[in-house]
Amino acid sequence: MNEIEFSSQVKMKPWIGINYFSSKIKMLILGESLYDVKATKNSIIKQVQGIREETWTWAYFTKIKNVFNLESDTYTNSVEKESFWNSVCYYEYLTHAMHEAKEKVPAEYWEEAKEPFIEVVEKLKPTVVVCIGFDTFNHLPQFGEEHGTIKISGIDDELYVWKYNARIKSGKITKPVYVCKIRHPSAPGFTNENWFKLFRKFLKTL
Repeated sequence: MNEIEFSSQVKMKPWIGINYFSSKIKMLILGESLYDVKATKNSIIKQVQGIREETWTWAYFTKIKNVFNLESDTYTNSVEKESFWNSVCYYEYLTHAMHEAKEKVPAEYWEEAKEPFIEVVEKLKPTVVVCIGFDTFNHLPQFGEEHGTIKISGIDDELYVWKYNARIKSGKITKPVYVCKIRHPSAPGFTNENWFKLFRKFLKTL
């Protein structure tokens, strides 16, 4: 796995797939939080390792793997786990782990997450950030500009895209970073194939 040094403000290091930096489209998947108050600096890494090596399963991660598969224009529910997780990064936005998924996030937790997230983006230099959950997206740093909305006839959901422009924040982001607002896979009404189609249509705009 690629070793990158992060400052102390990044309390839980992101998972970095071994093939991430050689990928044509570098994708950072952004969750909301770990739900383990005993989480350590390497908890996210250990979590994804467990998913990749099939030591345990979770429907949330299975949907992510199948929906945001970069290898095919056709939806499939049999995307190979190891290949997928070796090609992407995964990070939890909140630097404080929560007790459970439906727990209300304190305002200060959202605020404290912004600078560590910026550092992660600067160092990983993703092409695309897949932001899981509307609430998380709405609490991201607001510098940059709207990129557009992806729509498909017959699909009620829309994929809204924000863009962090080069050099706007600190000068360390040298290319635009596109941030996709994605309905949480655990939310009612999430349809794998619909979000796959929206995401594929977005990728073709890059």
